[in-house]
This record gives sequence, C-alpha cells and structure tokens, in this order.
Amino acid sequence: MILLDAADADRATVDALFADTGVLVVTGFVDSDTAGRAAAEVDDVVAADPDRRPTFADQGVGDQRETVVRNWGLGEVRDRIPTCRSILRDPRLEEWATAICGRSFKRSTGSIASTFAGCGQAWHQESRDPHPRHFTLNRIVFAAAVPPERGRLIVVPGSHTAGDIPTGGGWDDLDGQVAVAPPAGAVVLMHSRCFHMVERNRTSTPRSQFNGRVLPPECPDDITAFPLFRAGPWS
Repeated sequence: MILLDAADADRATVDALFADTGVLVVTGFVDSDTAGRAAAEVDDVVAADPDRRPTFADQGVGDQRETVVRNWGLGEVRDRIPTCRSILRDPRLEEWATAICGRSFKRSTGSIASTFAGCGQAWHQESRDPHPRHFTLNRIVFAAAVPPERGRLIVVPGSHTAGDIPTGGGWDDLDGQVAVAPPAGAVVLMHSRCFHMVERNRTSTPRSQFNGRVLPPECPDDITAFPLFRAGPWS
C-alpha cells in the first residue's frame, strides 16, 4: 500500500509502511485553503522566471539523462513562500522524519521543482550510495492537483532496497510500477533510492511542487549530487 489518508498516518504506521515500500502518498495532508495559498505562491515563483535554466543544462551530458526540470531553492525565494514554509514546519512531517531518519536528522536544501510543456523526468534514483543509512527522505508537497496529462509520478514500491536501477530506456516500463496523479494537498514521502519517473507534461501548464528533504545524521550532505538514471550515472 502506498496511498494513505492523513487521518491514518500516525508515526508508527508511516514508519512501517515506508520501510516496506520506500514511497507513500499521504492524501489530505494540507487543507484546501492552505493548499490554494501555497499553490499561488509556487505559481508566482515559476511564472516570474520563465527562462530559468534547467537544472541539468550545460553539465557535459548531451542527453541530460532525458530529464528537464527547473528548480528554485527555497532559501532563494524564502520571502515569497510563507505558506509553503509553514507547511514544511508541520509537526507531522517532523514526527515522520524522526521515525524514518532518526532523532538527529539533518535538513537538506529544499526546492520548488517545475516541469514545463513537453518535459519530464526519466527513470532514476536520486542517490546511488548503497549504504542503508545514506539516503534522503523527500517530502514532496503537491499544493495543486496533478492531472494525469500534466505528468503522473511513476514509482516502483519496494525498489529502495533493490539495488541500482536497471539500465534501459528512460521511459520504458519497469516491473511493479505504479502510477500516481497526486491530488491537491497531498504529500509524497519518497526514499532517494526508490525507482521513479515523472511523465512528460502534455499541457501548457507547468507541473510544480515543493520538497523539503531531510536525511539521517550519518548521511553525506551531497548524497543527491550523484543520481543514477537508467541511461547511466550523473554527477
């Protein structure tokens, strides 16, 4: 099971399910009014910078590992996203981070991520270090709903313990994959070793969300600087 209502997402349940699946979609996490304000903040940030360079541009990888996404560090836009910052301080997120990463968990740089028309994120893992305590816990908040045509999140539950993602086509199906179109107010908890992709956005509306990562105290701070794609590694 990877879908969980926020009303049922107590610390023990989240800890047990996450250990098994490496990915959880917690629905109803943010109420509609708060989600609406957060979505407006994210949209304003994205709309104000339409020519922002994609994260994987000019890095010596011609195919960009078939991933084109624009990112804004939360610190960079701190004063423009008060609602988003408030959501990431929710005590439930702190409880889940403690359960999964340990009481002395570290906070990583958070970001807003957006895929534009025709863009997506091919199959990858966000880290490639196999050490069981070297991972990030992604806490991805979907303030706005993601209609399927804007790019579903495709995940392979349990793959966080399956080793390296197999080589192959960046958009080809993988055994056990599950498609999710997150509703407004959902938060996705995902292990950085979980196999996942984001389908190409087939609309003219950017697909945007924000992420407040945390990591175990013994995990290297630069763990997500070395993702692994089906096309190969990237640094």
